[in-house]
Amino acid sequence: MSLPVNSTTGKTKGLEKKEWAALLVLMIISAALRLHTNFSTEYIPGNNGAFYLVMIRDILEKGHLVMKDFPLLFWLEAGIAFIPLKLGIAGMNASIDMTSRIFDSTAPVLSVIPAYLLIKKILPDKKEFFSSLVFASVSILYFSFQILISDFQKNSLGLMWLFWLIYYLYRIHEKPALKNYLGAFMFFILTGLTHYGCTAVAVTVVVLDLMVRYSLRLNIKKFFKALLVSAIIIGACVGMVFMINKWRGEFFINIPKEIFEDPIIIPLLNGRPVLSPFEVFNMILINITAIVSFIIYLKNYKIIIPPLRSFILSMILLSLFLSSPLLNVDSALRVYFISYLIALPLIPFIYKFISGKTSQRGYIVLAVFIILFSIVSVKGKKQQSNMNKNIYAEMIKLQKVLPPEPRTVIIARHGMEFWSMWIFRVNAVRQEAVAKSYWSWYKNILFLHQKMETAQFGPAGLYGPPYPQPTLPTGSYLIYSDSYFDLYKSPSPPNDMSIFQPKR
Repeated sequence: MSLPVNSTTGKTKGLEKKEWAALLVLMIISAALRLHTNFSTEYIPGNNGAFYLVMIRDILEKGHLVMKDFPLLFWLEAGIAFIPLKLGIAGMNASIDMTSRIFDSTAPVLSVIPAYLLIKKILPDKKEFFSSLVFASVSILYFSFQILISDFQKNSLGLMWLFWLIYYLYRIHEKPALKNYLGAFMFFILTGLTHYGCTAVAVTVVVLDLMVRYSLRLNIKKFFKALLVSAIIIGACVGMVFMINKWRGEFFINIPKEIFEDPIIIPLLNGRPVLSPFEVFNMILINITAIVSFIIYLKNYKIIIPPLRSFILSMILLSLFLSSPLLNVDSALRVYFISYLIALPLIPFIYKFISGKTSQRGYIVLAVFIILFSIVSVKGKKQQSNMNKNIYAEMIKLQKVLPPEPRTVIIARHGMEFWSMWIFRVNAVRQEAVAKSYWSWYKNILFLHQKMETAQFGPAGLYGPPYPQPTLPTGSYLIYSDSYFDLYKSPSPPNDMSIFQPKR
């Protein structure tokens, strides 16, 4: 592990035992909270939890991912699940389920290490040990991190790589040494192999950091050099995303022209629940933090050390961008929960320029309050899963009446398509992905309708309208009915495919 460099002496300085001990305590607390969430339901919690189970099973059984996606997390979890499976400790399903929940609960909490190392560079005084620890704890105790769980395993692992990337970016500001560039490059690649949203943020933060750094130096030649390097980074990243998932690549290219279309502020002002209360609170808090930081930055520009000067300006601008109410709904839902990571360095930066011990203590108390509020509010929310033992038992029963023809696809409510793949071992999709060509590709087009005990997951989590049951095309007929499910077969596609798209 790389060690922090003292910005005044230039000497390498490792963490003391008490620091490692304190960080370990924080990691145990965060892991315990995440374990509680992950094991709070009989079956993996969340709307999309079964997605991870399906992907891991594909690797263990077929040696590759059937559905194209960013692969790193699935391969890591499959490698771990292989151990109890190979030793005969647990069967396939149990090994996958246990590994997925435990890995998601423990690996991401390592984010506190780069967060603390970065904060220690901003507050190098040993007397600030407690305050640095409090600020670093935001990285793994803030509600965004606690909510990015089960459904969001790629997000939370991607956050850990992003924390390391940002730490190494600051080290480059301090000293543009090869080892710092290699560290940043390695964690940039790891982010790019883990999660689409985190990859987009990684590209943005690196490009923006380059542009800000060379703009402040007022060197036209180096500025255009930064433009060229930025273009190479963006091009390479787009190419990598295209290789992983063509649809994601196309979406990535369209980001600049679509990101501010239909801004999220409009449905919020109209009272539409497109965001959860957590996301609204986060958006307001990050904007306040960034604006206060910018005011402090302007007032103290001349006395801010050069490495911190360009780095903090990058974090301020990116925080405002990632928490902007002008982003479109889809983009906002992807990046609002990531924005706290970019704003984290701003917390010690503000503290650094607060005058008076009383004001500083009040600031720390506020940070502790937000952490405690995050823990209590998230843990006070009852966890849900799309699955329970009664639903599972009926799906096992339904499996026996499915057509034996392998060219079968099930269209289900979002979230249930993954459980259909896990239990039925057939292709399954949500209705928004259905195309007219499905009726020529597949022999059996089946629509699964759940009639009772439907978890209230929707685009805004549990705070807005739930995902609807799939719309039945004209001519569909019932082939199975029981307590929880009706199964329909559709012999021909609808004339208007827009019936499968969500009403806005």
